[in-house]
Amino acid sequence: EMCIRDRYIAVGAGVLMPWVGSALDVFVQPFASVNLAPLSFVMTGLVMGWGLFHYRLLDLVPVARATLVDRMADGMLVVDASGRIVDMNPAFGRIVGIPESGAVGRSAAEVLSPWQSIVETYGGVSEAQAEIKVGREEREHVYDLSISSLSGTGRSEGGRLVVLRDITMRVRAERELRAANENLSRNIAEISALRDRLKEESIRDPLTRLYNRRFLDEYMDREFTRADRIGTPVSVVILDIDFFKRYNDEYGHLAGDAMLESLGNLLSKSIRGGDMAFRYGGEEFVLVFTAMPLAGALTRTDELRIAFDSFRLPYEGRVLRASLSAGIAVYPLHGETRDEVLRAADAALYRAKVQGRNRVVAFSANPDREL
Repeated sequence: EMCIRDRYIAVGAGVLMPWVGSALDVFVQPFASVNLAPLSFVMTGLVMGWGLFHYRLLDLVPVARATLVDRMADGMLVVDASGRIVDMNPAFGRIVGIPESGAVGRSAAEVLSPWQSIVETYGGVSEAQAEIKVGREEREHVYDLSISSLSGTGRSEGGRLVVLRDITMRVRAERELRAANENLSRNIAEISALRDRLKEESIRDPLTRLYNRRFLDEYMDREFTRADRIGTPVSVVILDIDFFKRYNDEYGHLAGDAMLESLGNLLSKSIRGGDMAFRYGGEEFVLVFTAMPLAGALTRTDELRIAFDSFRLPYEGRVLRASLSAGIAVYPLHGETRDEVLRAADAALYRAKVQGRNRVVAFSANPDREL
């Protein structure tokens, strides 16, 4: 700030000296034989010369032009009201592919003829901010175009300043980032689907596609908690195929697997939407009837028993059949925990076997009164 003030003082002193000398010569005349006006001009020259060289005033404009305009990476173009190029920096020349020296004074429309479509769009615009693309595919460049009016009025007939900033790398980086985000989203979705599929597979029996014993424990605990909250019973059924070992010995394990798979299909198609079927192990299966009392569970299970007893399995030129027995226990009537209810249902299944198989029996603390 002090340096700028000293420059103003030097220039002001040089300008005022002729006025002061002339005024003294006209009004005061301190030296009758000496004309102060020419002497004051000499002093002005000395002061101005000292200021120019001492403060390097003549170097300011060229230095500013070289530093701010010629070396800037952005392309700059100044066009007058007639559409002629007044000034252009080297960066603009490199962008449009023309030498700087041959552009000044020529028509902007003529110089920028390779960019005809852009000139037609923005040629008569005094103020604009846009993103333009030049070239194709891999050689495409993207520029940020800024047009500003130099007239101060915003009218199109004034001069204009055009600035081009190459944003190709930024646009490519944004494009690559978007592609990476899209790929990441797809990968996350695939991983999530795979995780869900693996979780589903981990709780499914591979042969019957019913839920397995691992999931049974979790499901029964959850349903018992819900039953406590809403005050409804949960009926649990354990059933298995009668004489299944003899069946495997006579027809083979593949025939046994086919019969187990058939029973699994029957159970999954016959139960209600809110009920669940599980393969408990070997030839044993578990049904969980939510919000169902004992009488309803007896009816539904016996319908399944009759349907399976009527089922016929064609296998290697034979028609195979089998029957099942079932035992039923109800939460919380026959047990307050999962293990207690399962033990009660298993005891009822044992009574069904003892009584001759191919039947459904409900748990009772007094076996003589079992249904």
